[in-house]
Amino acid sequence: MKKFPLLFQVIFLAATMLLPAYAQGDISGTPWERFSVSLGGTTVLSNSDVRVGTDVIGSGIDIDVEEALNVDASQSAVKLDVSYRIGEKGRHRVSLSYFELRRKGTVVLEKEIEIGDPPITIPAGDVVDTFYDTGILNVDYAYSFFIDDRFNLAASGGIFVLPIELGVANRTSGESTKTDITAPLPVVGISFDFAVSPKWMLRQSLKIFYLKLGDFTGGIVDTTFAVEWNVWKNWGFGAALNAFRLAIKSESDDEDVPGVDFIGDLKLDYTGVMLYTRYRF
Repeated sequence: MKKFPLLFQVIFLAATMLLPAYAQGDISGTPWERFSVSLGGTTVLSNSDVRVGTDVIGSGIDIDVEEALNVDASQSAVKLDVSYRIGEKGRHRVSLSYFELRRKGTVVLEKEIEIGDPPITIPAGDVVDTFYDTGILNVDYAYSFFIDDRFNLAASGGIFVLPIELGVANRTSGESTKTDITAPLPVVGISFDFAVSPKWMLRQSLKIFYLKLGDFTGGIVDTTFAVEWNVWKNWGFGAALNAFRLAIKSESDDEDVPGVDFIGDLKLDYTGVMLYTRYRF
């Protein structure tokens, strides 16, 4: 997962240096920028259930990683967003965002668990170290089917790529297991932006996905509400509330969906409040 932050550092530098030179046209008379990049810090409250391994692992019972394995439920993270409008009227927009949750925990187990692929059985009373890392990369294309000098209503389509790593190590016995999952899942969405004044902006978005294909079932709901204050012509600040829910169930490793090659259940819920700074032109 370390390659993703490095990739976005390169994208961030390239965007800030090259895109201004290639920007064409001027979306005059509107508050809609040609290019924007924002960077912010977010505090996230998470809840996760996992069952990874063979059909009999955990007897089909999900493990709450925050409660059973003492994995951090609250964490701070950094999020990057980049967007660019195409065309003279700016109706077409491409965007990407990325942030990563890296969590860990240590616990003395209260009851026996079975987890992992390959699976290991950890008896009650053993000391367990766990790490649970989740990256969330979203690439979107949006079309503004209504846009004027105050309102922007757009429909979007894109993809979430979610590299996930779960590692469990038994300090007592020395056994360990690690599972890597990369789940590329398509989404559709709608967004509504409202320019309250030249300096204040309200932004709302909803992205959803549900798919049942063969032995795979997956769903995503991602909602965001943000308030932005454009202090200067090209620079401002914002605050956003984001809620994200992911649920994946795979009953075989035949890759009915490319990149999802595990057996088990994965559920992730988080709610985060983010403060960010935004450059635009």
